[in-house]
Amino acid sequence: MIVIWGRPTNSSDPLTVSVGSWSSCVSYCYKSLYCVLAFGNDASCTIFNFGSVYEIEKLTSSSNLMVALKTSKGVVIDNADSAYTAAGFWISGTRKKSCYTLVKAKTPECNGTNAFEFTDQYLTTMAGFQWAPNTPDGVNGTGSFQNCIQMWTQSPQANLSGLVDDTECNYRSGGYFAIRGYICGKPAG
Repeated sequence: MIVIWGRPTNSSDPLTVSVGSWSSCVSYCYKSLYCVLAFGNDASCTIFNFGSVYEIEKLTSSSNLMVALKTSKGVVIDNADSAYTAAGFWISGTRKKSCYTLVKAKTPECNGTNAFEFTDQYLTTMAGFQWAPNTPDGVNGTGSFQNCIQMWTQSPQANLSGLVDDTECNYRSGGYFAIRGYICGKPAG
């Protein structure tokens, strides 16, 4: 658990628990399967489960309010082919059903990011979406087949690094690259 002076500022479904002390509050969260954040002090304890807290504000000790963030040891599964020269990371974006045909894909309503719906609440501008050459291209005469968005990385860094591309939503690995994870939104700064 990482403990700092702070408070949640964007959250839902808090659970108030009676535990008697701040250290007991932190311990309660740590032992709870779904708890990701404990908030309070020696006089109060509020628990937030996965998916219920989105932002916290850093405070000073004069506030007497603390947050404890649950962390976990990352798991590394080294099963990717070392011959890959590129990797992809899922980012927010799923093709709109109205953009599933080749005819619609060629219209301004379905051009570039217009073809996708986004769920990342911190995504406020599409300016960072720089498409790889000739993409998005996941619609052909039989319909759409690449309905999600990935961001490329390459080693050594080459012309695709940082660019986005549409790809199959269930793609994991193939002859050229592997999906390595996902990138979640967070406010800039």
